[in-house]
Amino acid sequence: VEHTADGVKILGSVNLNKVLSAVLESAGYTVYTACDGEDALRVMDTEHIDLVVLDIMMPKSDGLTVLKNLRQKGNQIPVLLLSAKSEIDDRVTGLDLGADDYLTKPFGTVELLARIRTALRHARTSASSDDISLKGVTYEEQMQTLKGTVNFDMKDGSLGPFGKLENLIMAENIRESQFFQTAL
Repeated sequence: VEHTADGVKILGSVNLNKVLSAVLESAGYTVYTACDGEDALRVMDTEHIDLVVLDIMMPKSDGLTVLKNLRQKGNQIPVLLLSAKSEIDDRVTGLDLGADDYLTKPFGTVELLARIRTALRHARTSASSDDISLKGVTYEEQMQTLKGTVNFDMKDGSLGPFGKLENLIMAENIRESQFFQTAL
């Protein structure tokens, strides 16, 4: 079975050692490394990253803190956690915080590569590149539907109750919607 990385960019933490980085690069991935959790967040702010491999034990901000930060910002980038902590509670905590996968050390590089491919495949199928999302509203290009919930501040009279929605629709040139829910 042939697997191609096709320009996929992976961010790995400092604990993602040189051997593992070389394995990912030889599989065709572009690998960025971060020296700590804060650096990882900076890299994600400046580079288009397709997947993040985080070691839980990172300096400054640990992997769980970085993961929490990403999810609080609404960033749904696939995240694979690596850890020597193999207790069920540790794995469940990581997954409940929003990790897409959790791999305990030691692990085989073949398994890591398979889990990366799986996470990338899930990310690609869950969000089409043609979809547009803004503040809880998503326009799905393939289905040509507008879905979501919009809450309006009825006290803000500057645009009127539907002014913001009108601006969104005009800006994205959305002509028809099969489904839309408004919460007032």
